[in-house]
Amino acid sequence: MAVALEFLNLVIPIKKIEQHYAGGWEQYLDDHSNSSVGASGLMITCSEMAQRTPRI
Repeated sequence: MAVALEFLNLVIPIKKIEQHYAGGWEQYLDDHSNSSVGASGLMITCSEMAQRTPRI
């Protein structure tokens, strides 16, 4: 499945977020509601315009 890529990108399978993020996918979305996040249903991409570590 395709996800749009912009600037610096971190692509993560949603399954990995479910396995490792405290609270799973729903909590991740709540914690990052103001971030540039795109999801395709299977993958998520976090984009940054500046060269810094994306907040995941």
